[in-house]
Amino acid sequence: MVDRLTYETKAVVFERPFEVTVRKFLLPNLGPTDILVRTIYSGVSIGTERWVLLNRYKGTIDKFPHIPGYQRVGIVEEIGSKVTYLKVGDKVFLSSRSCKFIEGQRLHPDSWNGHVGLSVTDETHAVLLPKGTKDIEACLAIMAAVGCLGVKMSKVDEGELVVVIGQGMIGQMSAQAARRKGATVIASDTIQKRVDLSQRYSADIAVNAKEKNLLEVLKEKGRNEADIVIDTTGISSMFDTCLDLVRRKGRICMQGYYPDLIQIEFHKTHAKRPTVTFPCAWDYEDLLAMLRAMETGYCIIEPLVTHVFSADKAPEAWKLILERPEETLGVVLKWE
Repeated sequence: MVDRLTYETKAVVFERPFEVTVRKFLLPNLGPTDILVRTIYSGVSIGTERWVLLNRYKGTIDKFPHIPGYQRVGIVEEIGSKVTYLKVGDKVFLSSRSCKFIEGQRLHPDSWNGHVGLSVTDETHAVLLPKGTKDIEACLAIMAAVGCLGVKMSKVDEGELVVVIGQGMIGQMSAQAARRKGATVIASDTIQKRVDLSQRYSADIAVNAKEKNLLEVLKEKGRNEADIVIDTTGISSMFDTCLDLVRRKGRICMQGYYPDLIQIEFHKTHAKRPTVTFPCAWDYEDLLAMLRAMETGYCIIEPLVTHVFSADKAPEAWKLILERPEETLGVVLKWE
C-alpha cells in the first residue's frame, strides 16, 4: 500500500507465451461500493492456465500481457461508503476479472486478473465464505464447481455406473460429485500419484490406464459398458474412447478444455445414440454449494493439494507445471 488512497499490488503476469513474471501494478481509489481485499491464497487451474500460457486457449489467443487465474480467497481490509453486506475482516472468495487497475500499465484489457495480492473489487463480485471453510480448499472452489456442473448436466443418478477419465483436479472433483449423487465411480489416469489419491478420496475404483484397460475393469464389475463417461483430459481423440465405454443411450460428458478439434465418426455414434454434453466453466449456485460442502467436509480438496508456492515463486510453479506435470495435482499460490 502506497498511501490511503493509492494501492500497489504484486501480480503474476504471462508476459507472452511461455514467459511468467511477477510485477507490480497500481490500483485505483475505492469507489462507494468497492472493497479492498488482501489475497491469502489463489488457486491455479492447471489445465486452463497452461493452455493460456501456451497461447492455445482460444479466448486469450495473443492477449498478452495477461494476469491469469480465476479463483482466490482473501480478507476485506477496507470498504467503500456504500458497501452493504461486507465488513472489514470478512473472508471472501473472488473469481476472475474481480480486480480494477489504473489504466496504462501494460496489461491486456481482457486479462483475467486472478493471481493478485491485493485488489479493489466491487462488493457484488465477492462471496462471503462459510465460517468453517479452509482457505486452501476455498481457493480451488471453482474446480469443484466445474466438476459439479458436468455431473449435473450429465444427469447422474443414484445407482448408475460412471467412468471418469483423467484424475487432475477437475477429474477428482467430477468423481466426488458423481459419488455424492449415489453413483459408483471408476476413475483412471496415467499418473500413479493421481490414481492413488483418487482411490483414497474421490472414486470407488481408480486404475492406471497404462496398466489396466477400462473395459476389463467394467467387466470385473459385471458390466460391459458404463451409464456415463466423463472425460477431463483435454485430449480430443478421447471421444472415441468415451464412445467405446458408454452404453447405448448413455451419456458422454466432454469436461476438459480441447484446443484441438473433436472429430466424431457419425455411424458409430449414431448407432449408440448417446447424449453428449460440453460443460463450460461453472454456475454460481454450484460454487455456493461447493463452498458449503467444503465447510462440512463433504467435498475434499486439501489432501489433493500437492504444491503450495509463495507468489513470488510463481515462475517456478509454472515451470513445474509445464515440464513435470506428473508431479502436480492441486497447485496453490500463497500471498504474504
